[in-house]
Amino acid sequence: MQRGLQKLRRSDEEAIKEAGLTLDFDEMARKGSMSAEEAAIAKWYGIYRSRQPGHHMARVLVPGGQITSVQARALAELASKYSTGLLSWTTRQSAQLHALQLADLGPFLRDVKAAGMTTFHGCGDVTRNMAACPWAQICPHRRIDVLPYAKQAAERLS
Repeated sequence: MQRGLQKLRRSDEEAIKEAGLTLDFDEMARKGSMSAEEAAIAKWYGIYRSRQPGHHMARVLVPGGQITSVQARALAELASKYSTGLLSWTTRQSAQLHALQLADLGPFLRDVKAAGMTTFHGCGDVTRNMAACPWAQICPHRRIDVLPYAKQAAERLS
């Protein structure tokens, strides 16, 4: 038997999503801070606040775990220019850059886009990066090569 719920409570994140997911990182840099609502929305842009005050982390998606040499060099350059110079890789085949400064987030996101990559849906309550085995195409033990499907799905979701 089901009961009727008279007082439904939506989460704060659902209310924020309904209000809109548009952020201006350049404006945040000018004012020198990111509100709690902006921090919640920033996750959908692939940006998290770090525990260290003033620092942020970004996830750059690598659909299917397959990256070109041009993209790898671009990631290395982004890490050197905006971060600690190091990249971390997640189990979902995304690259993480740490210690990003609020003032650099706008230019960083523009440089990521110029390199043909994205941070969109890198964090938060969203469909995350599509992981796949980059060797499936040549693996004699594979049942199916999901890489083309992972890339198509990532393209549709971005």
